[in-house]
Amino acid sequence: MDAESAAVNDAPVPSVPCSVVLLLGSQASTMPASPAASFGEPCAPALRAMKGTIAPGCRSKTWSVPSRLGHELWQSVLRGGHCIPGIPHRSILSRTARVSAAAGGSTLIVHPTSGGLARRALLGTALAGLAAPSALRAQAPAVKIGVLTDMSSVYADYAGTGSVDAARMAIADSGLGEQVQLVFADHQNKPDIGSNLARAWYGSQGVDAIFDCPTSSVALAVNTVAGQARRLCIFSTAIIDRLTEEDCNGYGLSWTWDIYSVARSGVLLQMRRGLDTWFIIHQDYAAGHALAAAAKEALEGAGGRLVGQVAHPLGSTDYSAYLLQAQASRAKFVFFTAGGSDLINALKQVREFGLVQRGQQIGTAYTVITDVDAIGLEALQGLNFVTAFYWDCDEQTRAFARRFFSIRRKQPTMFQAGVYSAVSQYLKAVKSTGSTKAEEVRAWLRDHPFDDAFARNARLLPNGRLIHDMLTARIKTPSEQRHPWDYYEILDVVPAMEAFRPIERSKCRVQF
Repeated sequence: MDAESAAVNDAPVPSVPCSVVLLLGSQASTMPASPAASFGEPCAPALRAMKGTIAPGCRSKTWSVPSRLGHELWQSVLRGGHCIPGIPHRSILSRTARVSAAAGGSTLIVHPTSGGLARRALLGTALAGLAAPSALRAQAPAVKIGVLTDMSSVYADYAGTGSVDAARMAIADSGLGEQVQLVFADHQNKPDIGSNLARAWYGSQGVDAIFDCPTSSVALAVNTVAGQARRLCIFSTAIIDRLTEEDCNGYGLSWTWDIYSVARSGVLLQMRRGLDTWFIIHQDYAAGHALAAAAKEALEGAGGRLVGQVAHPLGSTDYSAYLLQAQASRAKFVFFTAGGSDLINALKQVREFGLVQRGQQIGTAYTVITDVDAIGLEALQGLNFVTAFYWDCDEQTRAFARRFFSIRRKQPTMFQAGVYSAVSQYLKAVKSTGSTKAEEVRAWLRDHPFDDAFARNARLLPNGRLIHDMLTARIKTPSEQRHPWDYYEILDVVPAMEAFRPIERSKCRVQF
């Protein structure tokens, strides 16, 4: 053993096993004035240790340390040592030079073992706390997160400042307090602005992880930056499944939904209702085409048949030609991929053409609760759709929603609930690992399935896709509404393994 290493002299193991934790520097001043009284008499002799000797009541052995470190090290015992009974872990060898390198927040832990002497000591980062006598937890580091969202365009109600408030709620619940710094910005639904903000955040501003990121084009641009920076971005609002498929990079995690899960869940719902022939009216842009293709694949895979489809430009006001084609197809189910104002305009004309009166059922890929609130039940009643979250599902969702409503005066969308969940689970990972390193946080998230206010039976796949139960729902009629924001009837729960693409079929080549 070299001169820089700590030497341990063999001695019998005492009948009362103990561990001694020495907190140096600023940590020591925060410890109890009388540690022995706080942690019990069996450990008191260890807390009286001086000049490198730990007394026989806890462990009889001598430490040889360089004289320049000895005084600081053993005075720390008197100022703030912790002795915790019953921790039979093996100790780890470290050079005593690391004591000075980590001064101001370092920890020396001496562990006994159940058979023979502990021969090694650990010099590492300070412990976050001693919540239980049998568990030593890593200290959570300072962490900086960013919410990159749409605050001024079409998705401002879906996500926007509501996503920022959801992130604040998650930070408050994490117990990390001032260790977490939150920044946020409006990407204006422009990929260049989004990617430039992400690059600055990951670079000069030291952001550890980015959240939300509505709009598929912006999400894809930010995903590229996240991969280059080797920092996490957890997407809550973007639907494009390329994030965890063709364009996966190990650093973009998709949390709330994707094209496959929406199409698959919607098809399963309608097939169970006997609606096995479809006509699809979809928007004429990348996500619209992708959603139509995914619905066709899921439908045919479930034994159904697509009898026709047609694309319409974004922002269409006249749907007569498309609805006449749907009517002529005699499809049992007419499926719209549109949302927002496009969907509103289409549904108004559906009633004018009398499709429902002629026996055809109408559905959409998704509906957002803020749209239902703005449009009203009268216009949307009876519409079938898929959602990842509904505020009034159970007591856990209602408890979260009450807090959110007290801040926003609106119920949370599935995307805002997704941000709350993503930030909450991310901070749990940081707290548990004692690290903000993307690879360590990602591994913890992968290894820890969870249920929370947003998700049930949630599990992170190796391609970065979070799978969880999805919901199929129907918008209530005005006469069915019992109270404000009582808009959905939940029809069915689609289990996570049924709703999302199996990892065996993933196109992702960068799995972790």
